[in-house]
Amino acid sequence: MPTTLPLRSNQTLISRLRRGALVAYVLSLAAICGVIAVNGPQMRAAAEAHEAQIIEEENTAFCSKFGIGHQTSRYADCANGLAEIRARYLQRNLGDSIL
Repeated sequence: MPTTLPLRSNQTLISRLRRGALVAYVLSLAAICGVIAVNGPQMRAAAEAHEAQIIEEENTAFCSKFGIGHQTSRYADCANGLAEIRARYLQRNLGDSIL
C-alpha cells in the first residue's frame, strides 16, 4: 500500500493552492483599494487639518518669543513671514531631490 500520493495528484494540489493564493492576494488588494477609495478623502482632510494645527502652534510659539501676541495685527505679518520661509524651504528641498 503506497504511503505517498501519485506525482500527478501533488502537482494538481500545488496548482490549486497557488491559484487559491493568487485569488486571495488579488481579493486582498481589491479590498485595500476599496478601503482607500472610501476613506482616502477623509484621511487626507484629517492629515491636512493636523498639519494646519501644527503650523499654527509653531507660528504662535515663534511669534510669542518676540512679544507678538496672537490677537495683535503684527501676528499676521509674523505668520506670513514664516509661511514664506516654509515655502522657500520646500522649494530648496524639492530642488535637491533626485526624483
